[in-house]
Amino acid sequence: MASTLFKTTLSRLGVRVPIRVAHITLNMRTGGIENFILNFSRKIDRIRFELTVGCLDGGGVLLDDIDRLGHKSFVLSRRPGLDLSLIFELAKKFRKAGYHIIHTHNQASHFYAGLAARLAGVPCLITTEHSRHHIDLKLRRRIEKFFLSRITDAWITVSADLAHAAVQKDGLSRAKVAVIPNGIDTDLFSITESPEHKKHLNELRGSLEIQQDARVAIIVARLDPVKNHSMLLRALSSSELLKRRVCLLIVGDGELRDELTNLSRNLGLERCVRFLGLRRDIPDLLALSDLFVLCSHTEGLPLSLLEAMAAKVPVLITRPANKARLIMDGRNGRVVDHSSEALGQGILELLEAQSKFASFAEKAAELISESYAIDSMMHRYEKLYLDLCDGIAKTSKEMRLNSGDCHLA
Repeated sequence: MASTLFKTTLSRLGVRVPIRVAHITLNMRTGGIENFILNFSRKIDRIRFELTVGCLDGGGVLLDDIDRLGHKSFVLSRRPGLDLSLIFELAKKFRKAGYHIIHTHNQASHFYAGLAARLAGVPCLITTEHSRHHIDLKLRRRIEKFFLSRITDAWITVSADLAHAAVQKDGLSRAKVAVIPNGIDTDLFSITESPEHKKHLNELRGSLEIQQDARVAIIVARLDPVKNHSMLLRALSSSELLKRRVCLLIVGDGELRDELTNLSRNLGLERCVRFLGLRRDIPDLLALSDLFVLCSHTEGLPLSLLEAMAAKVPVLITRPANKARLIMDGRNGRVVDHSSEALGQGILELLEAQSKFASFAEKAAELISESYAIDSMMHRYEKLYLDLCDGIAKTSKEMRLNSGDCHLA
């Protein structure tokens, strides 16, 4: 009944149902944005929306999941440098598909897909800004962002800090900028105490060759310079106690794989570091872990942090990585200075105060359950989609009435 009423209402406003939405990103290999899109595709209301995922720099393993979910996808190959031909290729594709909404992720994708959407006459254009990794240090990027905002209907950021920077540093209109925090499926990370699951975790521990008396630290992040894995490795090498007592799981893949493997070897960490690459058993790996570490040079609102908090894994984070301010030092985790020394000391503190950190983790999980569940995030995005389409339809209706054309559907 509700879906019929929805279709009838939008039909009268001139909007066809389902609303066709295309998410545009660089690729679907591995990382926070890619997992955001995958989670989004699992939860989107298929009665109201038809989803397509488009990649500008090739596909990736997570695109196979998109296809298995029954969503459409396409893959293009952006040329090095400024590829103006890509804008026209996208515009042709957008026009043929008849998308109602183009939703881009971070600035490079927004540059190409945003210009293409306007060339193709797509009614609604929005972007989600997940981070500022390449904006603060480059004036050209801030100028580019300012002009892109002029053609964008809604500029979404994943944290209040990013929203403030977009308005104050980049000059975006406050009316266009909104905050929609990332959300996760908390059910996937709920702890189960069944004998079967405990047995599975013991088998997983054995397969990773983790000694029974070792404590397990984990970082889940693509192997990219901004994630600063090298500082964590140096923190681990700074103390013989840490080397003996901690096994570090590095989950993720990327351009620094060989460099970090060599650094680990040079620091004498071969016996206590595991490079696991891309994994699909993150909930189990978190359940196995005693500590989650994040030490990025900068962050927006990383999904891996939300997942660790939901899984009740104690969190140790450096100040630049805590830009979203989810971790409150001494209340639901530990926030330390951005140095290998402070990071190493934080790990040692965990080893000595396990019960205190466990209470922090309980409070962190409560925060995620209350404020960062995926259903809340999806409700806000879907409402935004509907509001934008409703506004476009009403404007179109008024223009037709003013011109004497009363045909609305």
